[in-house]
Amino acid sequence: MVTGFVLLSAGALSGCSDRPAKPRATPVAVAAPATDTPLTPASALKAFNLWANNDDVARATADERLGLTWADDGQVAVTASEFRKAARTGIPPMRFSYGEPTLWVPRLGGYPQWFVANVTRNGTPSLLALIKKSPGQRFRLSIAVTPVKGAKLPQIATDADGYATAMATRDESLLVGPSLVASLQAAVAEDGSKSFSAPSLQSGPFTTGLATQSAKEDKAAGKKDLIYGSAYTAPQLPVFPLRTKDGGCMVLYPLAHDVALTRRTDVGPLEAPADAGHLLPTPAVGMQMRISANLQYAAVVPPKPVKKVKNPARIAIVAAGGGPVRVQVKTA
Repeated sequence: MVTGFVLLSAGALSGCSDRPAKPRATPVAVAAPATDTPLTPASALKAFNLWANNDDVARATADERLGLTWADDGQVAVTASEFRKAARTGIPPMRFSYGEPTLWVPRLGGYPQWFVANVTRNGTPSLLALIKKSPGQRFRLSIAVTPVKGAKLPQIATDADGYATAMATRDESLLVGPSLVASLQAAVAEDGSKSFSAPSLQSGPFTTGLATQSAKEDKAAGKKDLIYGSAYTAPQLPVFPLRTKDGGCMVLYPLAHDVALTRRTDVGPLEAPADAGHLLPTPAVGMQMRISANLQYAAVVPPKPVKKVKNPARIAIVAAGGGPVRVQVKTA
């Protein structure tokens, strides 16, 4: 929280008068089992179906509280933002129908337990990471991303029993450890091709393209007599790394983005960007604004080269998701 700012988040305005009436009582999907079960491909499928059924009930009834109980980590704020937008626009939250999922379930001896689903949602390919952090809890959605246009997902390695392999977050057999990918991406999003991290990542819309977009927004803000600031950071949240058949890794992970806008002169209030307008009580607010986004990605990390080559493989961003979740404003 920044001193002097009022926090307007996806869930902070739940008491406002523009919220929909409380949904009528509707039977919900079957609750999570009371006893804990080992994570297997079979139990993961049951957990996925349980989550999907409850998420659909929440969306069908516009029940934000129920929806949030089936989300975790950065997806909590993303889900709250979806329901907030529905409340502001009067358009019901999007419902999803799912195809038959391919589940990548690692052998995990303790907690947290997690798995990744490769599945179509409303006909669109999606990667969903579900996590269960302690015994007795339910699996909740942590990350949801959609493959980017033209990207090819890697082949995930599985053993004879159908289990995938979870890689260590700082696995030294890879070009970089999975836990470091978000930090490298943040550095390139800040400084573009000039970043020391740029040689490790492929250029594209979610690496150097983010830096280019920030430069354009900075220039546009200057023409409106605004001071523009942009910062990408790697949040301390779970990442989901799976070994690929070539010895590399596909990792799903979060990334945070904050934009600050400040009037140079007192010429009128700021206008909220279109994709964050539902997080504000009015279209135009204050003299300073900070917009926070919970972004989510999947990246393919190649194995560390055994010898020096002319054009080494780079980290490739293959899927993306998330969006604005919070706005802070200062009126004077």
